[in-house]
Amino acid sequence: MPRRILIADDSPFTRKTLQDLLESRGWEVCGQADNGVDAVRMTVELNPDVVILDLAMPSMDGLTAARQNLGIASHNPDRDAHSP
Repeated sequence: MPRRILIADDSPFTRKTLQDLLESRGWEVCGQADNGVDAVRMTVELNPDVVILDLAMPSMDGLTAARQNLGIASHNPDRDAHSP
């Protein structure tokens, strides 16, 4: 089963380029966000295996989003199991 990836970047061109590259290598892009707030929300909703975060995004930067995602994961140990 391919790894599920969430891409977060405020540039539509960058998101599309990453999506094309990843999908050409057999990875599944399960979602895209254009800011850090949406990236955190979508991480909770989609439970991706990997989140690619741009460092400079509107609403919340990538480092802050990564810290929030780590906090969510550490408080929810069942998050590792994907829903069928």
